[in-house]
Amino acid sequence: MLLSESVKPQLQVFKPESRLNGVVDLPAGSGIPEFEIREYMVTVGLGTPKTDVSLIFDSGSNILWTQCEPFSHCHKQLEPKFNSSASKTYRNVSCPSPLCPESQGVTNIPTSCSNNSCMHSTTYGDKTYTRGNLAIDKLTPTPSVAVNDYVIGSGRNNGGPNGLTAGIMGLGRDPLSVVSQIGPDKYFSYCLPKITSCSSSGHLSFGKPKDYSILKFTPLWTNYPFAVPNIYAINITGIKVAENMLPIPDSAFRSGVNLIDSGATFTSFLTLVYTVLRTAIRREMQEYRPTTGTSDMDTCYHLSKYNTVKIPKVSFFVEGDVEVPIAPFRIFAGDTTSQICLAVLSVNSSSGEDPVSFFGNLAQQTLEIGYDNQNDRIGFATGGCS
Repeated sequence: MLLSESVKPQLQVFKPESRLNGVVDLPAGSGIPEFEIREYMVTVGLGTPKTDVSLIFDSGSNILWTQCEPFSHCHKQLEPKFNSSASKTYRNVSCPSPLCPESQGVTNIPTSCSNNSCMHSTTYGDKTYTRGNLAIDKLTPTPSVAVNDYVIGSGRNNGGPNGLTAGIMGLGRDPLSVVSQIGPDKYFSYCLPKITSCSSSGHLSFGKPKDYSILKFTPLWTNYPFAVPNIYAINITGIKVAENMLPIPDSAFRSGVNLIDSGATFTSFLTLVYTVLRTAIRREMQEYRPTTGTSDMDTCYHLSKYNTVKIPKVSFFVEGDVEVPIAPFRIFAGDTTSQICLAVLSVNSSSGEDPVSFFGNLAQQTLEIGYDNQNDRIGFATGGCS
C-alpha cells in the first residue's frame, strides 16, 4: 500500500540542504569479472572519511544498504566493508521515531525496535536478505557532490547471490529510497549497457535534464489488483514480432502487474502471453537448429554452423501507444556463436502466488529510461548507450 496523505508531512525528517541541485551522473556497468555478478552497479561513497562501496542498483526495491562492520554474518565482498564506527558522521536511528514508529510512519520498509535502536529488514525475490540498523550518514554520489543526513541500512546480517558487491541501492518510490531522499525532483534515468566484460558505457543519473523530449512517456499504473507498495508498474498493451502484432487480448496483460525492474534479469509474462510470443519466435526462427533448453528457457537454438543469423525484431507496446523496441541481442540470452535461448520466462497465474511479471534488465539494455515520479510516468528512447 502506498503512503497515505496523513503520513506524508513526516518527510520533514529529510533536511532540504541534503538534496542535490542539478543533474548528477554516475557511471554504470555490468559483467565486471572481479565482482562475480552480471547485475548493474554504481560506486558511491559512504561516511566521513568516505568508504567507496559498489552497489547493485535496483528499481524494484527501496533502501540503500551496505554490509557494515561489525557484523554477525555477511557474504564475501571485493572492496573493504563500510565500518560504521570509523565514520564521524554515522549515527543509528533511535526508536521510536518517525522513521521507526510503533505504527505506520514514513516508510513501508519493514522496521522494528530493539534496545531503543531502529532495525531494518529486507528480503528480495532471489532470496537475498539484509538485516541491521537503520542509520544516518553522509552519502557521496560523486567526488564533487555530498549529501548529508542520508538514511541508509547498515547490513549486519546479510546473505544471498550478490556476487562480491557491497549491497543494493534501492530506486523505488518509498520515501527512504535514494530517489526520494536526494532527488530535487524525484526524477532519475539510466541506460544499461550490453553485458560485456568491464563495460562501463552506461549511466545512472539523478535530476531532470534540460531536454528530455527524446523520451516517449507512458503513465505509471497504480490500479493494482493487489497491494504492492512503492513499485514501478506499467501497462503493456501489445507485442509485435517481425512487424506483426500478436493476437493477445488486452485482458491477458491486465490480469497481473507488469513491473519494470533494473534488478530483474529476465523479462516474464503470464502463461497466455508467453505462449503466443514463444510461438511467434519459433515460427520466425524455424530455419535454425533447435537444441535442448532448460526448465526456465525452453526455446533455444544452436547457431555455430550458420554464417549469418537473422533474429526477428520484437517490440513491446505500452499505454499511450508507445513502442519500445527490443533489440535482437536483448530478446535472447547466451553465446551467439553457439547456443542462444529466448530470454523470456513464463509466469503461472494459477500457482496461488500474486501474478507479477517483469520487464527485466536484459530487454532494457541500451534504452534510455527516465522515471518521472512527480508526474507518475516513465519514458523510453532508443540509443541511450552501447
